[in-house]
Amino acid sequence: MKKAQLLIYTLLLLASSCSYRVDKQEVDLASNLKNISFAEINQMVFQPKCARCHGGDIFSNYTSVLENLDFIKDRILRSERSPGAMPPSGKLKNEEINAILAWMADGAPEFKPGETTPQPQPIPPRTRPSPEELENPTYQVVNQFVFQLKCSRCHGRGLVKDYESVLASLDAINLEVSQGSMPPFDATQLTEEEKNLLLRWIALGAPNN
Repeated sequence: MKKAQLLIYTLLLLASSCSYRVDKQEVDLASNLKNISFAEINQMVFQPKCARCHGGDIFSNYTSVLENLDFIKDRILRSERSPGAMPPSGKLKNEEINAILAWMADGAPEFKPGETTPQPQPIPPRTRPSPEELENPTYQVVNQFVFQLKCSRCHGRGLVKDYESVLASLDAINLEVSQGSMPPFDATQLTEEEKNLLLRWIALGAPNN
C-alpha cells in the first residue's frame, strides 16, 4: 500500500515538474523576440507550413488566426508523434515555434508598433478610352463613354437601356449619329472621338463584351 502511494506521489511530482518546465520554456522563448507582427509570422510560418491544409479556414486571414490562437498553440507544442500534432508533416523548427510563442505572448498584434493599415489609393475615374479600346471597341466601352454620358438621360429606358435594346435600334442610331441629328442641337454634343468610337463599333458589327 505504501509503495503504491509512493508511486502515485512520484508521478504527480514528475507531472508538476514537467508542466513547470513547459511553462518556463514558453516564457523564456517569448522573452527572446519582441515586436513581431502577424505579417511576419504569416509569411514565415503560417503560409508555407499551415495554409496548405487550413488556408480556407484557420489561416485564411488575421481574424481567423486570432480566433484560433489556443488551438494553434496547443497543436504546435505537442510532441511530433502525439495525436493531433501540427503540422502533420513534421514538427516546426524551434525558431518558428519561438517566434509564434513570442508573437502570442506580445498579444498577437497585427502590426508592429507605430504601423497602421495601409490605405488604398483611390483610382481616378477614366475620362476617355484607351488606344486599344478606340481601335477595337466593345459594347462595354461604348456604353461607358458614349451612351451613359450623352444618351441615357433621354433614352436610358429605351434605345440605350441595355445591349439588346441598342442592337434592336442600331440602324437608327447609326443614321442619326452619322447625320448629326443625335444628340439634338440643344443637348451636349458628341465629341469627334466619341462619335468615331460609336461609329467604328457599329462598323465592326457592334460586338458585345
